[in-house]
Amino acid sequence: MRRLFAFIRMLAIVLVFGALIGFAWLSNNPNAEIVDRAVEWPLVGPLAEAFRDSYRPPSETAVAQERGVGRRLARLIDGEPVRNADGSPSVQVIYQEPDGPIGARETVWVEPGMVLRTEPIETADVVMTLQVIVNLPVLERDGPWFRLRRRKGVEGWAYLPDLPAEGQPLYGSAPALVLPIPGEPPSEEQLASARRHIGDLEEGRVGPHRLLTDVDDPELLAYLDRVASQVETVYKRRFGLQPIDQPRAAVVLFAYNKDYRAFQNETERIRGLPAAGHATAGMLALWRGGHARSLVAATLAHEMVHLINRRAVGPALPPWLDEGMAEAIGTSKINDDGTLDPTAFGGVAVHGGGRVTYAGGQSAVHQLRARLRSGRLVPLDELVRFDWESFVESSDRQIHYAQAGGFVRFLLDSPYADGFRQYLSRVSRGETPDADRLWSTLAAEPEDVQRDFNDWLRSR
Repeated sequence: MRRLFAFIRMLAIVLVFGALIGFAWLSNNPNAEIVDRAVEWPLVGPLAEAFRDSYRPPSETAVAQERGVGRRLARLIDGEPVRNADGSPSVQVIYQEPDGPIGARETVWVEPGMVLRTEPIETADVVMTLQVIVNLPVLERDGPWFRLRRRKGVEGWAYLPDLPAEGQPLYGSAPALVLPIPGEPPSEEQLASARRHIGDLEEGRVGPHRLLTDVDDPELLAYLDRVASQVETVYKRRFGLQPIDQPRAAVVLFAYNKDYRAFQNETERIRGLPAAGHATAGMLALWRGGHARSLVAATLAHEMVHLINRRAVGPALPPWLDEGMAEAIGTSKINDDGTLDPTAFGGVAVHGGGRVTYAGGQSAVHQLRARLRSGRLVPLDELVRFDWESFVESSDRQIHYAQAGGFVRFLLDSPYADGFRQYLSRVSRGETPDADRLWSTLAAEPEDVQRDFNDWLRSR
């Protein structure tokens, strides 16, 4: 018996030691095939995905900062890094780290096709050609040239001769109107890219959208179709907006995470981000994996709102508003028959191993309440002034999404609802969606709205 106990102790030591070695190896190899497989498994899939996203390094266009010197910027051509003879990315140190929080800087809207260069001259090397309408922080100005930051480690000089003269507000006196735009169908390039990464392709419909998928689950597809068919109706009722034109984008539903990631990495705007889905002009993409069907439907609803926003409010919204509106509907309760209840939080709770793991809307509520208790909730007046990099690239990205969605829900379910819908209406007519206009339209001070939001959150 004594030998048996000794053997059991030795076996336990070996197993613990092996687990520690395995964890260390996986944390340095978060993209390993075994992790991708685990993401597809039921129940443990969300935990495996959270592990992978926590240890995944930044994309190779986001290169580490040199302390006290600046950042190394990867040179890009058509979105891909230029490489040296040995295969390493070619980089240049092009700026000193600017002072002050990014969210407090002036910003400018730029359009697809805008070129960022390494220096403020027309013959300088191209860093990147922007593919979307986006609001970028201004780091420096040299006459009509503006040094803009696209994301961490990727920035350059843009020639913008039509902006106000130096000393005048960039985002104030005569801003260009950003109005709702018609629905856009997928381009041939988008369709070709999706087909390269998807398995056995089947075509169908999901709500008002054309569907391309390799998911062989008729029951799930019928469920997603029922959910998608309600999103625009719920959107109109909740936000009081009437989208123009018709939905024309295609939905691509991948069966496996690895195929979705390969497709995602061909989209410059969200390359390397731990997204469960994304929407661009003409296309919405997401993946099935081992997720509960309500979570897949929630992702679909979230991304559909981004497409509707383009048709109802405009394609260039501040991140808290664009993501907050998407989260407000994407975290809705979805009943077994596929009906949406936007007044209640949805999501799932997975019990196992003596603990409960929340996902979807329930996860957002728990995160926000925990932040509120610890005093680490982002002040609302700061949240609504974030630029896209501060909102998305931060390590607090997840809580920013949750808080933006919670804030929009609160506005719709509070005495501020009429003021918020008026704000949305004004933005849809071309008025700038800045923070000061929000507070003035709500007819309230940020501190008062913050207090009411905190009380609302405690009551959830």
